[in-house]
Amino acid sequence: MNNGGETRGGGSSAWLRLVRVAALPTALADVWLGAALVGRLFSVEALAVSGISLALYSAGMILNDVHDVAWDREHNAHRPLAAGEISRSAAATVGIVLLVLGVIGALFLGRTSFVVAASIAVAVLGYDFVLKSSPVGPANMAVCRGLNVVLGLTIGAPLAILFYLPAALPIVVYVAGITWLARFEADEQRRRGPLAIATAGGLLTAVLIIALQLRFTREAWGELVGFTAGPLVFLQAIFGLILLIVAGTVVRAIWLAGDVRKVVRALLLGIVPLQALVALAHFRILGMVCILGLLVPLFLLRRSSHVT
Repeated sequence: MNNGGETRGGGSSAWLRLVRVAALPTALADVWLGAALVGRLFSVEALAVSGISLALYSAGMILNDVHDVAWDREHNAHRPLAAGEISRSAAATVGIVLLVLGVIGALFLGRTSFVVAASIAVAVLGYDFVLKSSPVGPANMAVCRGLNVVLGLTIGAPLAILFYLPAALPIVVYVAGITWLARFEADEQRRRGPLAIATAGGLLTAVLIIALQLRFTREAWGELVGFTAGPLVFLQAIFGLILLIVAGTVVRAIWLAGDVRKVVRALLLGIVPLQALVALAHFRILGMVCILGLLVPLFLLRRSSHVT
């Protein structure tokens, strides 16, 4: 470890840990959900927004550590910048380049994609350098995630974007709760306030997904939705039951786990099945399967780096 200075290089392993490579599939889950909802998951544009999302997400992770390097040297000495494996200047350069590339890349997809990507970049910079420790920090992070879903929506028709915009709300609420809880990762005391906020976020997320499922079903089948719908109502009940069981498991994990850091990591990994459930709520079965497929690289990569 380099206690005070910086190194000029850094192996590939250090860079992978710096960008939290284990968490990258969660960023793909966001844009894939958006692309699936507008019916463009299997398109060149979907591939493009996937790359843009990864660039913006990686930039956010890098710049987060650039800002926090002094704090990490005391509390997270294993991180690449704190350990001197990568220089702060090199990390800052790469982070800014990725941010710019992400925004410029979105420009080729159209004005709407560009505006959303630029908004994500501004939100990333605002969180990493200004708002992280403020009361609105969790909301700022949640907006970043919500905009990532919207980025996937932007490759669809304008009316489709507006119709599916509410699908970003569950991840916004979910991530706000996680981010608030994550503030207490290094705190050995179990504080009831953050636990309660994270729990409320999880439960509200479940309610929002159910509301989205009901909304989409009514739009798709109109008057068929009712007590005379038979199988459709039964499927709705099963879907709601599954979601409530998942929500109950999340709440139980939050309150029973002794290590907040492990709970936060588990909840972040839960973003993938969460987005798969939102896809299912909109009857995007193939989209749900593809998003769930991200669990494979997610679990394979989690040994390479932490997700937080």
